[in-house]
Amino acid sequence: MSVNKIKDYVEQMLKSSFIWVEGEPRKLLSQDLIMSAENIINQTVFEVYYDEYLKFSPSMTLREFALQNSFEAGFDAFYKKVQRDYQLFREHKDNQYREICQFYGVIDNNTVYDNIQYIKLSEIEEKLEGHKLKKYQIFQMIRLMNYDIFKSIKTGTICDSNKKKSTEVIELLGSVNNIYKEIDESENMTFFEKGVQYFQLETSIRYEFFFQIIKLLRKVEGTLKSKGISREYLKSLIAVRNGKEIYVNRFILGNNDYIDKLEEEKKLETILKAVNKIAHEIFYLSKFKSEVKREVKNQFNFNNSPFENDDVNEFVKNYIGMGQHILKDKLIEKADVKHYRELFKSTL
Repeated sequence: MSVNKIKDYVEQMLKSSFIWVEGEPRKLLSQDLIMSAENIINQTVFEVYYDEYLKFSPSMTLREFALQNSFEAGFDAFYKKVQRDYQLFREHKDNQYREICQFYGVIDNNTVYDNIQYIKLSEIEEKLEGHKLKKYQIFQMIRLMNYDIFKSIKTGTICDSNKKKSTEVIELLGSVNNIYKEIDESENMTFFEKGVQYFQLETSIRYEFFFQIIKLLRKVEGTLKSKGISREYLKSLIAVRNGKEIYVNRFILGNNDYIDKLEEEKKLETILKAVNKIAHEIFYLSKFKSEVKREVKNQFNFNNSPFENDDVNEFVKNYIGMGQHILKDKLIEKADVKHYRELFKSTL
């Protein structure tokens, strides 16, 4: 199934989609949306193939991976470290989901943890050696072991000034650029697979979105206290709720549209008003995206690896596969670290 057919279908669904406003049905596109139609469509199409990739991406056992990467000589030590880090990461994803539910006062007993799909160790009798991990998971596990920033975020030490100095936080944040470089220069990944890595990295630690928020806060007029209020409102855009429905904001490039809009505001009260409008928009667009993805899967037949098709790779290359969401030459100042500490609390 070609990408263009999927894009055309999503576009038609967007044009014909209605939402309820003050008890009346209104066209979604008539609501003066801040996010561009292009970003809405592209993100939806990407996630259609992304969901398929989570199910059908290549896998191998840790033993096979160790042999392939010359770890066999020290496999026992490697295995124990992977097992420990795997369990910590899974607990981190569980806690992250629960925090969102608690924040919104929602109890969810049928949880899907951030679409990462790391199986609970109890389900495989605490054994990982023969368990097959997806290719994308193994790449991430190695980065989890090699980069302290993930452990610092998971444990919350990055948020504690008594445990991490400002200079250390800045150094940790800078290490994300090395991960970007490893993804970009990988010869073993297609552009689609690179897009998956960029997407999961950003939705896990929100580095780019947080930097955009901090850039915005630098321009906001007012006291440090008022900037703190603005920060907390902006942080709430990570996940949005209406009643018992919660959606995590996964619009990686769409968030740039929101930041551009917010940069037009200078005062606290106008920023808060704009954030409220954006939160409602994210909710309706996330709901639209979820429903359309379900319809696409009902309407179209996919083979077991549609993400390997040339047109899919070309589409992702031009959307997120070259790190289009990444701001180059970031300059993080010591004054920014306090904001980072508070923002990262939402990813614990």
